[in-house]
Amino acid sequence: MPEASYALADTAHGPWWFAWTDAGVFATAEGDLPEGDFLDRLAALGLSGPLRADGARRPDVVDLSRVSGAFRRQALEACSRIPRGEVRTYGELAAECGRPRAARAVGSAMAQNPVPGPVPCHRVVRADGRLGEYGAGGSARKQAMLIREGVAVNDGRMATGSTE
Repeated sequence: MPEASYALADTAHGPWWFAWTDAGVFATAEGDLPEGDFLDRLAALGLSGPLRADGARRPDVVDLSRVSGAFRRQALEACSRIPRGEVRTYGELAAECGRPRAARAVGSAMAQNPVPGPVPCHRVVRADGRLGEYGAGGSARKQAMLIREGVAVNDGRMATGSTE
C-alpha cells in the first residue's frame, strides 16, 4: 500500500482532517474529531503509521478506489460534480447514475461517504425539500455548510420548498 499522509487543514467550512496518498485524498473528517479518533479510522482502513504532513500540500484529487461497490462509487462521483451553491436530490443523483428508482441506495452511499467535503454529500437533499441527515456533523452542520455556500435554507428545509 502506498505511503499515506494526513493533516488538519483549514477549509471554507472550518478545519477538516484529510488523509491521502499519491493517488489522492481517500478519507476526511470534521476537524473537531480528535486526532486519535481520525487515526483510528485510518487504522480501520488498514493503514498503520500514516505520516503527519502539511495540509496545504494535500492533492486536489479524490481517490475513491477504496470504496466498495460500483454503484456506490458512481453515486459519490456524481455527487462530487455538484457545484458549490447548488443541491441535488437523492433521486436526481440516482437518475444521473442510470438508476432513477435508487434514491435510497444513493442515500446509503452518501451516509457512507469516506471523503465528506471533497465529495460534498451535504449538497444532497430530500425530494420534499428537507435537508436530511449528515454523518459528518449532523443536520445542523449540513444546514450551516449549505448557507455558507449561498443556498437558501430555513429551519432544516430548502427555503424555496421542493427542489424538484
